[in-house]
Amino acid sequence: MKSLRLGAPVALAIATTMTAGQAHALEFHGYLRSGVGSNSEGGDQVCFQLPGAGSKYRLGNECETYAELALDQKLYETDSGAYFDYHGRLAYVAEGDQDYESFVDLADFDNDGQLDTDGPNDFALRENWVEAGNVAGGMLEGAKFWAGKRFYRRQDVHITDFYYWDNSGPGGGIEDVDLGFGKLAYAYRRNVNDNIDADGDGTPDSEAVVSSHDFRLYGLETNPGGSLTLGLDYKHADSQDDLDTTNGWLATVQHTQDGVLGGYNRVALQYGKGAAANLAAAYPNPIGDEDAKSWRIVEQLQWQTSKRFSGQFTTVYQHQEDNQDWFSAGVRPIVHFNQYFDLAVEVGYDQVDPEDGDTSRLTKVTVAPQITPEASFWSRPALRAFVTYADWNDAAGELGDGVFGTDTSGLTYGIQVEAWW
Repeated sequence: MKSLRLGAPVALAIATTMTAGQAHALEFHGYLRSGVGSNSEGGDQVCFQLPGAGSKYRLGNECETYAELALDQKLYETDSGAYFDYHGRLAYVAEGDQDYESFVDLADFDNDGQLDTDGPNDFALRENWVEAGNVAGGMLEGAKFWAGKRFYRRQDVHITDFYYWDNSGPGGGIEDVDLGFGKLAYAYRRNVNDNIDADGDGTPDSEAVVSSHDFRLYGLETNPGGSLTLGLDYKHADSQDDLDTTNGWLATVQHTQDGVLGGYNRVALQYGKGAAANLAAAYPNPIGDEDAKSWRIVEQLQWQTSKRFSGQFTTVYQHQEDNQDWFSAGVRPIVHFNQYFDLAVEVGYDQVDPEDGDTSRLTKVTVAPQITPEASFWSRPALRAFVTYADWNDAAGELGDGVFGTDTSGLTYGIQVEAWW
């Protein structure tokens, strides 16, 4: 009988970390969402996302248990301010079907005794890196050096969980280099794709590696409360398997305006070519068309006009040449009745127009009463009940895992907790 024993290694890793930095407190951070739901046809909760869309509107539309557990430890610090910090993060996802849900059991091993990682329950190493700061003077005073695997300066839209600028993964670099008019960051990243079906026979048999050189200028003041971030990410692909690899690049211009309606407004324009034409910085395509081109614009407004009213609005337009166009718009207003009780309503619309084929559409509406610690859009934990209704056209296919058959609408309901700390 095969099993996965994690207890001793995990205990040893935690003990080693605490011993290495026993003069400093170990910090524990994390994120979680979990709940239970059903649908109007009977059975488990199902979720709605339009095929070809880069994201979905998430309120009352998340069907899994997901968590990230992070440990941060100061390893070394001097009176002058020099420091070395460790950051680690594990994540897990489960279907949320019952009490005991094993990440690994006999059914997860194939006939050759190898672990099959395609099951619904999984865990992953998301971050494992060290940062050093205040170790240099002159132009590099205040700069931070890092190496390992990390979330790298990610940018997202909360109500869709859409990480539109995300070059996370293994690498190293330097950030917060003060240029006087702004700050500079450089990261060297590397992605290995060993799941390439080079001869088209349905069996992955080749490997390609993509190196990423990510340059960013940020903190460029444009107006009172406004700042600009510029990014250029060059991708270079190579392979030992004689693959015809593709290079590429991704350019991003982003403007953030703070203080808008008590929150902020942020707009980003991105253009990708070749290996970066999918606009997914962390997952470039090393064997794509070198002439492939894409661009998109992402707009988001988050407001907190009073203790009674907050919310977020977003819209996205993405054009992939000779492939498809994707348009998305949605809003989540929240009415706060007092410090603890509020009502969130989310309305989202997605449309995908392929180069060949019919235009598909999806509209999703969710009503969710919530209990939170404060009357704020960002207040968590949030304990919520929800009812979600979705409507789509025939071109979208059978959404909701097909439980609604040929119907073009469906309803789900349930309860959920979301928290970060």
